Amino acid sequence: DIEYIYFLFTLQCNLVNRTGNECFLLFCKFLIFLHLPPTAGDQKCKSGPVDLVFIIDGSRSVRPHEFETMRKFMIDIIHELDVGLDATRVGVVQYSSQVQNVFSLKDFTTHQQMVKAINEIIPLAQGTMTGLAIRYAMNVAFSTVEGARTNVPHVAVIVTDGRPQDRVAEVAAAARESGIEIYAVGVARADMTSLRAMASPPFEDHVFLVETSIHTEFFGFAEIDLCIESDHGCDHICESSPGSYQCLCLPGYTLNDDGKTCTGTLPTKRILVHSFLQNCCNNATTTFLRSCHSISMLVRTLTRLLQRLNFVFVQPFRGELTGVF
Repeated sequence: DIEYIYFLFTLQCNLVNRTGNECFLLFCKFLIFLHLPPTAGDQKCKSGPVDLVFIIDGSRSVRPHEFETMRKFMIDIIHELDVGLDATRVGVVQYSSQVQNVFSLKDFTTHQQMVKAINEIIPLAQGTMTGLAIRYAMNVAFSTVEGARTNVPHVAVIVTDGRPQDRVAEVAAAARESGIEIYAVGVARADMTSLRAMASPPFEDHVFLVETSIHTEFFGFAEIDLCIESDHGCDHICESSPGSYQCLCLPGYTLNDDGKTCTGTLPTKRILVHSFLQNCCNNATTTFLRSCHSISMLVRTLTRLLQRLNFVFVQPFRGELTGVF
């Protein structure tokens, strides 16, 4: 369950005496774990029905590794969706000085089709007409002609560097008034004022920043994490090292001769969210202090987004980082 997974990541952080930077990466891995495809034999989490449109910034101000982060983010979420004509429908729009319809809500019904199309996106690399893209989503992408349904939630996820060259406040307000719930995800040097102008209220639930340096390290653009990229088979904890990994066991367990499975009795333990965050931030370097400070917003936003998509396994946080799962 979620609490057990959270316990694993917390223990992994504590066992190897990680720095605040590494703790934060582990916490990101815990969050993104909710997006990963199930392993063989797992029951896929059901979602929807929802009409979900990604609006991605392909302007020249978005650096290549930032665009790859956007691409991977979309793919990871799509892998968890129960897609289909009667389930969740997904569309993708890329914008720059113009708007490109990558695929409509009606176009694809399988993960493979969507992922293939996303991997083939070439950045437009022109200006940043975010308002134009939002208007397109409202008038075209979420139209019945393009496959939108009138009886399901309409959700738009705008992923951008948050520096539009046109006016977004009025058109975003019109989109929200039409029934579209907007999440604004800022990458790298995103302008918070612009993100707030796009997103649905309350802003603490619909606006968050992704530090590209953190995200790219997690997604393997800096180096490959074999615990993430390989089928390691560890029972409890996988600890990565450059080009390798090792399996560890929880307290009270013993690693078996196969080097992967554990035997023993799991101690009862509930993890305080606040305690884990405090442990991470106590040792964080100045570079990551702002990231640690914004974890609560990141957690609440991703949690509520997944809940909006009806992921049955996500449990909400209670209070302001003082409750437990």
